[in-house]
Amino acid sequence: MGPTIDRRTFGALLAGLAAGPTLAATGAFAAEDPAAWPSRPVRLVVPFGPGGAVDTLCRAFGQRFPEFANGQPLVIENRAGAGGLVAGSYVSGQTPDGYTLLAADIGANAIGKELNPKANYDPMTAFTPII
Repeated sequence: MGPTIDRRTFGALLAGLAAGPTLAATGAFAAEDPAAWPSRPVRLVVPFGPGGAVDTLCRAFGQRFPEFANGQPLVIENRAGAGGLVAGSYVSGQTPDGYTLLAADIGANAIGKELNPKANYDPMTAFTPII
């Protein structure tokens, strides 16, 4: 059995997750019954390497995710590189159905297009913030 966290710690981690990086989904969610979401595993793409602060927060969030998501798991996928543009580019190309999320940081989203004009997506318009 893995490590456990109490409700207060989980709340603090969730607040940290919301205050720092934000979760974003590509486009609008597909028209489906919100009470039925998710009906399959949800993937959270983290634009940083494993073991860092954002990854640790996302994994702690993922441990409790099934309790609030119809028992479906949150699968953490690290895609580090280019200041978050690798992960952002990947997520922006996924089906906008709410099953691929991005733990986005303000740096890559606020100045990413200016730093890399050849990026294949606009970080300010490609995602819908959800937390």
